[in-house]
Amino acid sequence: MATTSTLPVDASVCCPPPTDDPLHVPPGGETSVAPRTLTPDAIFARTRSSSGNPSDRPFHIVIAN
Repeated sequence: MATTSTLPVDASVCCPPPTDDPLHVPPGGETSVAPRTLTPDAIFARTRSSSGNPSDRPFHIVIAN
């Protein structure tokens, strides 16, 4: 399912699309994130294709405290 939302600001300025697709739709896939062992100020991120194979994929991370 896809949805579109209208924002009160120009999102293209702060969040450029991470893809060359003319409709700005990134390729399908998954991203998993985990804390780094013994490194409290770091994370580990892995991206995979939809078939589960390691693959370079665009993603965004939001860290909330």
